[in-house]
Amino acid sequence: NVRNDLEAYYMQVCDINISKYSTGTGWEPIGTSNNPFYGEYNGCGYEIQGLKIDNPTANNQGLFGYVTYKEDDDYYYEKVGTIKNVVLKNANVIGKNNVGAIIGCNYGIIRNSGSEEGNIEGTNFVGGVAGEIFNYDYYFEIDNLYSSGKVKGVKYVGGIAGEGSEFRNLVTTADIEGVDYVGGIAGSGYDIYGGLVLSKEIKVTSGTSSNVGAISGSNLYNHESSKVINTAKYYPAGASQGTTAFPKTQGIVINETTAYSKETYDSLGWELNDINATTHLPVIRKVINLKILFNEEGTSEDPIIIDSVEKLKLISNDIMGSHYKQTTDLDLKSESNWLAIGSRSQPFKGLYDGNGHTINNLTINNPNANYQGLFGVVKKATIKNIGLSNVNIKANNYIGGMVGYAMSQTNIENSYVSGDIKGSSYVGGIMGQEYGTDKYSDTISKIKNCYVIVNLTATTTGTYQRCGGIIGFARLSVENCYSIATINATRMIGSIAGTSTGYIIDTVAINTSIALDGSNAAKKTNSSIISTAQAKLQSTYTNRGWDFTNTWKMSTSSDYPVLKWEKE
Repeated sequence: NVRNDLEAYYMQVCDINISKYSTGTGWEPIGTSNNPFYGEYNGCGYEIQGLKIDNPTANNQGLFGYVTYKEDDDYYYEKVGTIKNVVLKNANVIGKNNVGAIIGCNYGIIRNSGSEEGNIEGTNFVGGVAGEIFNYDYYFEIDNLYSSGKVKGVKYVGGIAGEGSEFRNLVTTADIEGVDYVGGIAGSGYDIYGGLVLSKEIKVTSGTSSNVGAISGSNLYNHESSKVINTAKYYPAGASQGTTAFPKTQGIVINETTAYSKETYDSLGWELNDINATTHLPVIRKVINLKILFNEEGTSEDPIIIDSVEKLKLISNDIMGSHYKQTTDLDLKSESNWLAIGSRSQPFKGLYDGNGHTINNLTINNPNANYQGLFGVVKKATIKNIGLSNVNIKANNYIGGMVGYAMSQTNIENSYVSGDIKGSSYVGGIMGQEYGTDKYSDTISKIKNCYVIVNLTATTTGTYQRCGGIIGFARLSVENCYSIATINATRMIGSIAGTSTGYIIDTVAINTSIALDGSNAAKKTNSSIISTAQAKLQSTYTNRGWDFTNTWKMSTSSDYPVLKWEKE
């Protein structure tokens, strides 16, 4: 019973039906304003059916009633209530204020979750997913949410939330009714990014309010990237049925065929596994317990063995931060558009040991997608002893051969990347961006004993392209690395780092006129641009402290250094 410990971690492992709790006023929401939920609930993409609440005089109604954070004595976040990967179907929730299918009132994190064919009714602050969503100091992640069915209230009524701020990647097909402050995404909301309104009807049912909008009923700014289907009907009080005019013309209007395509989701920055062809809503990927599936502990002593492309793909389901060990070379030529391992909502947190093997022909052709690479988003991860040969990546922002985006304390060691990488901005041979590490910390992220032979392109017309041979943007330390990179970009570019406020140590760029660091802000030690002739001398590297006993050797074919584990 989750209510017995509101600060614990929970993981759902199968579909659940809770209809036996539907008698009387129905389900008792988990967490109250006096006793909130501070823990983490991971639905793992499994369904919850049979939620029924019939309590029209009660506030904070939903599967979870009240989710928030807890601060320690120094005002740091000690606990943050987190709801993710929850799929709620056919919920029927009736309450008073702060009413939503999944959460009544949220001050915590809610991600990668949705309510399908729900019937949500209340008075004020009523939403298809949550009644109220507060993103305190914009610190928490509120994203990848969806709803369908019907949402009905009086004031502050929205397809996703009655009221909300700083949330992104939101889609609704719900019909929405209210009296004042009624919107497709939120009754009142601001900083709404990547919204997609597929609702056929959004209306004010009585009174004279003009606070009705395709995206939000009021307080709207930073919404320009959101999109609205052109067949929807929006009308204020007193308007006839079928009126298409509405007081707040918001978002980019798109046709129905375009609206239902994966390309539209990609253009809004979504990270999707698939779209349901019937509901047109995102499909939440089920999380599989790989330890049970492979009968391996996933520890350093008993790592999960990766000996096939299919097993490599399953790592995306890992939420536990397991250890992996590759035991053979892998070829991705059958994967025409690789789905990056790890996302913003579920970063890879484990250790991947290539064990001296290669992954060949990594191909990503997704020009509107962010966070692309073999690994999309990682956090406190280690990737080592792996070679990526002949990569071909075309994507948007935060693009790297090995990693698109690293959140903090990530190490990449004894590895290489070769091939072509093209994006808009934050493009790097190894990594697109690392951000979150304190450059003065003892736990700074590192890229060490790595090299790249790459062609890089950054296409944005904005001020900063941030394109670098090793990394696009960095606060980390690049150590004992070399870069042979052709860079097709002009602003904030570097042969090692496009922009860096970290360290470049004992590292070289070969045969280039491009500065090591495009921002000239990195602290550089014993690092420089060298000629092709210098690059073929072992002394060039041993003078910088490179280890040619255990880590490096001079190639017999290219005359450049290669990693000791490489086969020639």
